[in-house]
Amino acid sequence: AVVWLSVLLLVSLTTPRARVTTLRDFSVDLSTAVVNLTFTEAVLAATFNVTSLTFRSGQPGAFSRRLSGGNVSVPEPTVLSLSLSAADINAIKQNPNLTSQIFISALSSLVADTSGLLVTAVTPGQALGVRSVIDDTRAPSLLSFDFKMDAFSLPAY
Repeated sequence: AVVWLSVLLLVSLTTPRARVTTLRDFSVDLSTAVVNLTFTEAVLAATFNVTSLTFRSGQPGAFSRRLSGGNVSVPEPTVLSLSLSAADINAIKQNPNLTSQIFISALSSLVADTSGLLVTAVTPGQALGVRSVIDDTRAPSLLSFDFKMDAFSLPAY
């Protein structure tokens, strides 16, 4: 009985997992610069690599932007919430094709699941279409300005 249990335990420990983790869908909020990525399995935020993610427009050969930075949080085990960097969100907003038809591709190095296995890559040819987009409806506001008096002379009347 002990030998049989040992064999069963060995088989169960060495049998590869049947399911692989994939990026299921994503949504984008352009007003808050947040992207929510939903996976088929729980993922580890500590392994997230933002530079493995590329935004693409729906037209072949059109605009693409490999992301360069941002902060990630985990609202649910299968969801990563990415706050985009200012450089990334500004580049995305400046391209009207990208804000109306957002697709995403990802390298397998994007993130690992809780078993330590990397997610399945999403190739540019199989780029995933956005589930939902919230448009940017906030008007820009002036954050600061600089005025140097020594560069100009003011007329005295």
